[in-house]
Amino acid sequence: FPIDLDITTLNTITRDFMSDRYGGSAIACRPTISKEKLRRHGYNDFMYLNMRYHPHAPQVPGAPGLYFRPGKGRPRDWTENRVYRAFTRLSSGIWLKMGLYVLGFSEPLSIEEWRRNDMKTMRDVWSHKISKTVWGRGTRCSIKLRSQLGREPTQEEYEEALDSDNKFLDVNPQEVSNAFLLGEEVFSVWTMRCVGYDTEFQKTI
Repeated sequence: FPIDLDITTLNTITRDFMSDRYGGSAIACRPTISKEKLRRHGYNDFMYLNMRYHPHAPQVPGAPGLYFRPGKGRPRDWTENRVYRAFTRLSSGIWLKMGLYVLGFSEPLSIEEWRRNDMKTMRDVWSHKISKTVWGRGTRCSIKLRSQLGREPTQEEYEEALDSDNKFLDVNPQEVSNAFLLGEEVFSVWTMRCVGYDTEFQKTI
């Protein structure tokens, strides 16, 4: 998507600045904006892409990119043709707005793609996060069940385990990485297509 901008408007920002002004977590990829902040400014479409997790995120405003997410399914809050206000982390603490993007569901990463040398950083950071975070519990649950049962768990077995109080924190990063390397777990891939920029918003940051 061609972006015709005065270069002086391409100011980089920090997550702390965006969190303070527009609300939401300073670390989440798609932060939830409070009702109070939303009433104040009207924006609830922020997406922040760290290239350690999303190595093919857009790096130039208007350029296409890829968004990664563990699991086969679409997020519960995903809707067709939803537009996101995307920012990419260029270096530590430095973020640049890329434009307004629509995401399209694509084929998941293949085993061969996941094993590539240029994906090592992504493998390492995702494996570590999945092994520790609340949102990684579902993946840890299936990995643990697979290890205990010696086979793929049924949906009933998975749901029963997920309903327990077990956080499955004994699943380590290497076990997580191996599950993806073997194709037992997969990463969804989303294409990112720029459909606009919103120059007026850019002038406010």
